[in-house]
Amino acid sequence: MRALSVVLIALCIFLAACAPATPPTLPAGWSPVVVVAETSPQLRLALAVGDGHPIIAWHEGGALIVRRSERSAAKTVATTHDPRQLSIFDDGAGGANLLWLDALDPAKPADSRLYLAHLSADLSLIGAPTAISTLSTIDYAAIRLAPGGLLTVWTGHTSPEAVDLLDIQIIDLKGHAQPPTLIARDAAHPALTIDAAGTVVAAWLTANTARIWTIQVAALGADPGSLSAPPLPTAIGVIAVAPTQIIESLALGADQLSLYAIWGVADSLSGDGAIDALSFASRDPTHGVQFRVADHARWPSPANGSALAIGLTQITEAGSRAAVVFVAPGKVTRIDPISDSVAATVERLTLTSDSAKVWAVWPSLDDRGTTRLNLTGFQ
Repeated sequence: MRALSVVLIALCIFLAACAPATPPTLPAGWSPVVVVAETSPQLRLALAVGDGHPIIAWHEGGALIVRRSERSAAKTVATTHDPRQLSIFDDGAGGANLLWLDALDPAKPADSRLYLAHLSADLSLIGAPTAISTLSTIDYAAIRLAPGGLLTVWTGHTSPEAVDLLDIQIIDLKGHAQPPTLIARDAAHPALTIDAAGTVVAAWLTANTARIWTIQVAALGADPGSLSAPPLPTAIGVIAVAPTQIIESLALGADQLSLYAIWGVADSLSGDGAIDALSFASRDPTHGVQFRVADHARWPSPANGSALAIGLTQITEAGSRAAVVFVAPGKVTRIDPISDSVAATVERLTLTSDSAKVWAVWPSLDDRGTTRLNLTGFQ
């Protein structure tokens, strides 16, 4: 009898350990969290919205996988070497465009290109993935244009010793990339957004010293493909970092009133970080207001709307958690934690939006080493 009791106790402990974590109680307006997939611990992640439904892409075990959440099974669309910075966009015709950075030659991992894969309505690959950037590519950003094509902006160089160049490149409705156009030199951390008037705006950083950077912004108009000359940039602010800090990313966002430059700084020793923003008007970008979005946070991911939402990872004493911050010009108006920091380690929440909803997806690693892809939406 005693042996049976010991077995039953052990079984209860085992079942408790294997039971799924209780979903967090989300703030008002957020839908219940859905686990889209369970994968290996190491992955990259991207999110888009098409026809009112999220489209999720991730990298797992050498493959790029896509899925329309709750509408289709996961589908492998390409094999890759070491993809970085996945992004995916609805193409306006039921399909999608998937972008990522990857080595042009596995034997030369430092020589990367920006790759494009065009997907059909059922997320099958149309043709083969194509390297569209023409230089060794360091970083990129992309946005969906109103007709359904894409605009990309990327930094690259001809050699590690050469100055970093900034190019823009149009991807048309059929998923074909046009030749790139040079718009700036000595640029880093490119970013793109579209303001409330439909003007495409680009931003990037230029280095003053090793620890001081200037934020440059330039209006590309409603049709960036028609640019006849490089746009004239405007310096809107300066970022200064400590000797142990690095700038992780720069992003642009917009609401109905303002534009926002958003950047994350991380400490290379402690792993801690902070996120700041500068809100400014398109007509007069030199009179912006800088403010702190979040302390102890990393990896900002903005989503445009009537109010700008910024997804981020909060670093807590218990670990980390996913959160979404809503901002207005010059201030934070609301912070919504959307995951439990005790039960999981969270990395790189990704946010996107359409006219009706903000969507958030993030990977969390549980105590058994399983990575879950979590999805929720705010309306």
